[in-house]
Amino acid sequence: MVELDQVLLDLLKPLVVDKDNLSVTVEEGKTESDVILHVHANSEDIARMIGKKGTIATSVRQVLSIATTTLNKHFSIHFEQN
Repeated sequence: MVELDQVLLDLLKPLVVDKDNLSVTVEEGKTESDVILHVHANSEDIARMIGKKGTIATSVRQVLSIATTTLNKHFSIHFEQN
């Protein structure tokens, strides 16, 4: 099974300055097929991960959606400041 938190972490690590302060936690959603991924980082790094008009965040979501379709999972990503 694909570890979505590790995949997301590997995708985001090259984008941030403070790699030690980057973490991803997984929370189950309302149904068994829902997954919520919480990304914790500094505010400057969160801005880099989201990008202008959300372009980088949208791209990351598209990459993760490929992995989740084979697992029949629905996910959402929440960016949170440490």
